[in-house]
Amino acid sequence: MMSKKDKSENKSRIESFLSWFDLKQTIVIHSRVLRSLLQSHKRSTILILFLLCLLVLQDFIILKIIQFITNTIVDYVGRSNILDIKILYILGLLLLTLVGSHVLQWLYNRVNSNYKEEVRQSVEETFIKKLSCISYTHFENNDFHQRVNRAQSAGAQYGDAIYAISTIFRIVITTIMYGILLSKISILFPPIVIVSILFSLGFSGYITDKQLDYWRSEVAPHGLRYNYFQKMWEDRINVQNIKANRLYDYFYEKFSSINKKYRNATMKLNLLSLGSEIIPAILQTIVFTATVLYVAVQVMNHRVDVGYFAMTLTLLANFYSMMKSNSYFFLQENMYVKILSDYFTVIDQKETYLLEASRISNRHICQIRYIDVKYTYPQSERMALAGVNACAKVGQIVGIVGSNGSGKTTLMNITMGLLEGYAGQVIFEDDDGNCLSPEHMQNAIGMLTQDFGKYQMTIRENILYGQHLEIMNDDQLYKLLEMVGMKSTVQKLEKGLDTPLGQLENGIEFSMGQWQRIGIARLLANPERKIWILDEPTAYLDPIAEIEIYSLIKSLAGGRLVFFISHRLGYMRNVDVIWVLKNGYIVEKGTHEQLLQDKGYYSDMYIAQADWYT
Repeated sequence: MMSKKDKSENKSRIESFLSWFDLKQTIVIHSRVLRSLLQSHKRSTILILFLLCLLVLQDFIILKIIQFITNTIVDYVGRSNILDIKILYILGLLLLTLVGSHVLQWLYNRVNSNYKEEVRQSVEETFIKKLSCISYTHFENNDFHQRVNRAQSAGAQYGDAIYAISTIFRIVITTIMYGILLSKISILFPPIVIVSILFSLGFSGYITDKQLDYWRSEVAPHGLRYNYFQKMWEDRINVQNIKANRLYDYFYEKFSSINKKYRNATMKLNLLSLGSEIIPAILQTIVFTATVLYVAVQVMNHRVDVGYFAMTLTLLANFYSMMKSNSYFFLQENMYVKILSDYFTVIDQKETYLLEASRISNRHICQIRYIDVKYTYPQSERMALAGVNACAKVGQIVGIVGSNGSGKTTLMNITMGLLEGYAGQVIFEDDDGNCLSPEHMQNAIGMLTQDFGKYQMTIRENILYGQHLEIMNDDQLYKLLEMVGMKSTVQKLEKGLDTPLGQLENGIEFSMGQWQRIGIARLLANPERKIWILDEPTAYLDPIAEIEIYSLIKSLAGGRLVFFISHRLGYMRNVDVIWVLKNGYIVEKGTHEQLLQDKGYYSDMYIAQADWYT
């Protein structure tokens, strides 16, 4: 008798064997895929399913024709050795059937290929549009970020979903058809076929689960490192640094080592998949051999005709092909179901605002009030903001300073509506003291950071992105460029405003200071932006260029509310009020002179920086 320990181990093995297949998730994903395809690609989807039905019917017809032709030829040969016109008619029927089969298969493949490409483009567009509509808070969550990375391949996987649905449909119909045909031999053969299929698919799924775990733990990490070091040579700055510091050998050895690990991991992954191919092949061989021998005995005993024997051979050959196809399908299914599950998780997220941000509709912001604002990031236990209370008025330049992690950027992200789930209140008030909806403020806020977007598009598009390009003519754009000191630089270019930037379209390269000026021009291009948030906008500039940019921004700010976030305290003497953040609180407020007189935290930071330069 088995001990309790042995029974427990066997139970664990069985549960591990069956755990690969989440039946509920698979049904939900496939039903949702089919439902969405019927909604957005109704005609194409119905055509695909109709052609699939014809293919299944075609298989049945071919099998019966093979049986009929074989019996006819055997009967005829037994009566005469002369080939007459009847045999030619029969062979012509077979040839016509085979030609029709190839034409039908070609038509299905052609339609299916176009269909998958159509679906891929539609899914990718839907996914990108959705990402722009959901809260930025989700992107601060590592689990969600990984889901987004996996779901980016949903376009290709979505196209495979119709193959999965078609395959399941074809498996069911074909298995029933084969079971009916084989039941003439023995009532036991249909259950044998079904059990062999289920066992084959179950084993393939078990191997797939192991393969997927290995891919996540070994192949994917090595793949990320491989892609990183491979793409390193595509970046101009990296190439410049490698050449300047003579790092060829170091990075070559680094890449070679990672490449070897990635190759070995991939080879082991491929070896794991052999099991899902070999076991179905062995099972098919056993079923094939046993059936052929049994039918041959039945023919010799005159219980079935020779045509049935020929049909059985063809049926079993098709059965082997179907087994192999099923094994491949279920090998992939466990991966793409998870990817589509991630895709639908992203798609189901609540939209926080429209793609086209609303305008303020003749109501102008007067001030922003922060009342006991608290926030904790999803993967952190420490509060990024522990209770911020402050008020900023339009027309002010507010300097925000503090050490790394003090909450400066978090406070501004909440101001822009990027982060949700915070405690407290952020109130936008108009001239009459009425509260404005945060959604209505999206178009009123502009942001420029140290890592702002440097897009490989034209100068015109880089200034006017997110708006209609015809919102400003060339004269108005050159006026903006003149305000930021870039007019003469752009006018000297052969294509002027339509000059591409970056290496994507054989464009030109701007210096960091020139890019900063383009970023300021973006802020100016939208007159509705009454609030500017500048988060370390001069971090990469030298001190002289930094002073120029700060002075430029101050001169162009007009009556706007400007938030300056900076670790460099030298310019803070030029702002109207300074907020000093520490551990998620505003611990000091005041002008530069007042805070120095208070000899508090700000004074300590300023003196420390001053000592560094002296």
